[in-house]
Formats: sequence, C-alpha cells, structure tokens
Amino acid sequence: MRKQNSTFKTAFLSEAGSELRNNDYFAFAELDDFACYVIADGITDLPDAEGAKLAIESVILKFQEHPSMKKPTVFSYINAANKALLGSTGKNRLKASITIVVSDYARIRYAYAGNTRLRIYREGNVKESTKDMSLSQDMAEKEKIPEDVLTRHEERNNLHTYIGQEKDFHPFISKKIKLMSGDILALYTKGIWENLDEGEVDDIFSEVGNDTETVLNSMEDMLLSKQPENLGNYTFAVIFADKVFLAPNKRQNIKKIVTVVAVVLIICVVICVAVWYLRKTRAERIEDMNLKYTNTIEYVGDNNYIRAREECEAALEVAEKLKDKEMKTRLSDYLKLIEAVITADDAYGGGDYEEAQTAYLNAKERMRYADNLGDTYIEARLSKIEDYLLVFDYIQLGDSLAENERYALAEEKYLAAKKLATSVRFEDGRQDTLDALDKLYAKWSKAEEADSAEANAQAATEVSATQLVAQGNTSFEEKDYNTAIVYYTRALEKYQEIGNESLAETVMVKIEAVNLKKEERQVNILIAQEYEAEGSILNDQKEYLNAKKQYMLAKNMYVGLEMTVKVTEIEGILELLDTQIAMEKAAAEEALAQVQASEAEESVRASEQAVMQETAEETISEEVTP
Repeated sequence: MRKQNSTFKTAFLSEAGSELRNNDYFAFAELDDFACYVIADGITDLPDAEGAKLAIESVILKFQEHPSMKKPTVFSYINAANKALLGSTGKNRLKASITIVVSDYARIRYAYAGNTRLRIYREGNVKESTKDMSLSQDMAEKEKIPEDVLTRHEERNNLHTYIGQEKDFHPFISKKIKLMSGDILALYTKGIWENLDEGEVDDIFSEVGNDTETVLNSMEDMLLSKQPENLGNYTFAVIFADKVFLAPNKRQNIKKIVTVVAVVLIICVVICVAVWYLRKTRAERIEDMNLKYTNTIEYVGDNNYIRAREECEAALEVAEKLKDKEMKTRLSDYLKLIEAVITADDAYGGGDYEEAQTAYLNAKERMRYADNLGDTYIEARLSKIEDYLLVFDYIQLGDSLAENERYALAEEKYLAAKKLATSVRFEDGRQDTLDALDKLYAKWSKAEEADSAEANAQAATEVSATQLVAQGNTSFEEKDYNTAIVYYTRALEKYQEIGNESLAETVMVKIEAVNLKKEERQVNILIAQEYEAEGSILNDQKEYLNAKKQYMLAKNMYVGLEMTVKVTEIEGILELLDTQIAMEKAAAEEALAQVQASEAEESVRASEQAVMQETAEETISEEVTP
C-alpha cells in the first residue's frame, strides 16, 4: 500500500478577498496507490457562476473512477472538466483556470489550463514551475515585455487555453517527475500572484519547516500586509511530501530494468539505422526538389515558362512525397503563376490582346503570392498590350468619325494610330492603319465632290430665301400681314432645307412679329367696332352729340388701321350727325327766341298793369284827402 508507506500532508486556505463570493476552489483525493490535487479559479465574476467547483468535481470523480498517472488518463481528467463546463445549462458560459497534480506517492504528473500556478520546491529552491497560458506570458517569452511586469500587465488574463473552451483546447500535460522526501508543492490562484511576486513566494519556502499551517499563515500575512486596493478571490494550497514511497526488491527491479534497457538499445539501433536511411533518402529528395525549384526560378527569369512549368511540376511532386507543406504551398503558387502566364502568352500570340490583357492581369495578381516572380516580363507585356489596344482604339475612333463624315478628325486619329504602331513596332496595327487611311481618302474625295454640288444648290436656295424675306419685309412695312406671312413661311422652309438654323430662327422671329401685329390689328378692329356700335345706339336714342363722339373714336381707330372703306363710311355718318346736330341747334334757338318773346310780352303787360294800378291808387288818394 503506497499511501501507508509514505507521508503527504496537505493544507490550504481560500478566501473571497474583497469580493462578495469566492469563485476559487481546491480539493484533493488520496487513494491507496494514487492521489489527485486540484485547484481552480473561476474566470467569470458573476455571483451564480460555479465553474471552478464544477470543474474540480468532474476531475475528482473521473480520477476516482480510473486512478492513473498515464498521460492520456491525466488528459481525460482535465478534458472531463472542460466538457462539464461546456455542457452546463446555465444562461452564462462557465469558464475557469485549473491545475491538476496526480501522484503515486513517489512521482507526480501535472496538467493545467489557464493561469493557476504550481511551484515545486526542493531544499528551499524552485525545482519546477508552470507558465501562464496568457497573451502576457507569450509576450514575455518573445521578450516584448519584461518578466517582472507579468503580474500587472493588462493582458495577463487574456487566456488562449482555459476550461470551458469550445475549440482549440490544448492543455499542458507534464512528464513524470520523481519526488524526493522533503519536496513541497505549492498551488495558488491569481489572487496570490497578482499581489505577490515569485520572489516573495519563494522567500516563504526558503527556510520553511514541515508545518503547513505556518506556511499558510505566512503567505496570508504577507498578502494582507500589501493592503491591495482590489483584492480578489485567493486560494493557496501546500502539499508536503515528508516521506515518499520506496519500492521493495529494488535490486531485482534494477536487473529487470537493465534487461529492458538492453532490448530497448537494440531496438533503438535498428530504428536509428532505419532513420538514417530515411533521412538520407529524404535529404536526396530535398536536394532534388531544391534543384528543380532553382531551375524553375531560372527558367522564369529566362522567360521560358514551358520549361519552368515542367520543373515546377516535378518539384511539386517531390514536395508532396516529402509532405513539405511550406514548399507545396510555394510551388503551387509558382505553378499557378506560370500557368497563368502561359495562358496569357497563348492569347497574346493569337492576337487576342484583350483576353491576353485579362490573363496577364490575373498572372500579376498571382504574382503577389509567388515572390513577384516574372514581374518584369508581365509588366512589359501589359505595357505592349496597352499600346496595341490604344492603336486599335485610335483606328476604331477614326472609323466612327469617318462614318459621321468628320474626315479631318478621322485622319488625325488614323495618323496617331500609325505613329504609335510604328514607335512600338506593331506591324499588324500599322498595316491596319494604312488600309484605313486609304479608305478614308477615297471616301473623303467623293464627299468633297458631292459637297461642292450641294454647296452650289444650297447657295441658290439661300439666295431665293433671302429674296422671299425681302418681299416679306416690304409686305410687313405696308401692313399687309397675311402676304408677309406667306413670304416668310416660304423663306423659312428654304432655310430649314439647307440647314441654316441661324437664318431660320431669324425668319421665325419675323413670323412671330407679324402674328403679333395681326393680333394687335384684330384687337383694334374689335375696339373700333365697339365704338361704332355704341355710336349707333346713341344715334338711335337721338343723343347725336354723344353718338358723334363714339363715331369719331371709331373713325380714328379705322384711320390707324388704314381701313379706308370704314373711314369713308364713318365720315358719311358723321355728316348726317352734324346735320342732325345743326337742326337740333336751330330748333333750340327758335324755341329759345319764342320763349324770350313771350317773356318780353309778359313783362310789358306786367308793367302796364303796374302803371294802371299806381294811377288808380293816386286817384283814390286825392279823393280821400280833404
């Protein structure tokens, strides 16, 4: 019984610190032949999170079902904790850091994930210690930050491996470590190492006795003396291996070991020979692969892409046999580039320059993954293709201008194409340009002859249109607007026929002016007619003077409109009105004279009566006087 023949003492302390709840846990199980010690630190600070407790329970249960120190078995312990947290049914994901120590009372093997820590002391010195699985630890190992700032670095809790991880779970499993009597194992969480550096922890064990409580008290006193502002959960456990298990029949075991070692040595020799042969074969293949790889680069440098493809394919075949992933990737990228260039060369050779340009651009894109191999060649081909396509663009533009009978501009584009084709030695393009120029000049000559005849016809039409405009102007001045419209309309048709838009617009302005005059004349006629009608009504009412006024207004309007017939007609009416007015005046004067004569006669009578009355009154007065 190993446990009975060894002495292991275990003690621990675990406090919540300044937190409301302690999410740290420590537990251990010591069986007859094996013991298991587990410490866990819950990563989440949620009050209902019990990830550390669930992880430890899963490890202890798995250990009790199958106690062993074999590496796969120890991995199964820590993997059981990971699965337990992943399978939790709470609304929050549980995560934790964990360290497991398994012992057969003579040796130990440990496993961990996260940033809980283990340190093994022998005679006051550190024999072994774990490293955090954090970004800060990685940075320290790459010398990006000093080791002494790990406990304060902002990425110290940024873990790449922890319990409760869905993917890429890679915990550390140690080899077996032989124990010696007096060895001490210390397990602790981040509440300890964030506030005490490793030197301070080591000082506690430098001159320690075998009293576990003294160690725990010293640790806690040192921690609390720091008076940290935010002291999180902290857990510290110590395991004193005061006496380790010693196996009986040691000499017999040594003989067995020697026999086993001899067999192992023979096997090792055989294996070494086999390995040497395999390495020799592999070295020859690597040399062959590197030679073909070099040949590929040289052929590409010589622009011989056909031979480059053959060498690259051969090198890739060797790399696949060697299972050299890096070379396979590189050669595969080279081969894709080479095949893209060959495809582009085929299109280029066939004169399909647009397809060749697309293929070379594709090759240029692949060139980035192939160390920019063939850069100069591809750029040179792309530059030539751009010039060739520009020649074709000039020719095509010239064709379009020639179709639209813009011969001078077409000639300019053809000559530009010819100049460019000559400068880049593009014979096909140069010949196409010469052919296009021949066709242009032939078409241009015919067009000039046709233009001359058309110009003569246009000139005659323009003279005729000018004469019509002059006749229209004369009619307009004579206020013969209808005739003016006829002349202007015929002139407009002729200007539009010859495409003289400027003069056509001028004639249209004249037509609009005539129409305005016609509208104005019509309005004035209506006004004159209204005056005439009003005069007629007044004449019927024998208001001859007012009627004369209205007829005078009508006459003035007709005079302005040059309506002679109406003027003569109105003048006749005015003569009749004048006669009526004279007759009325004579009648009025005669009536006035009669009134005046009557009034004079009446005045004489009144005077006579007054004289007679005055005489009578005087007679009466004389008779009365005594």
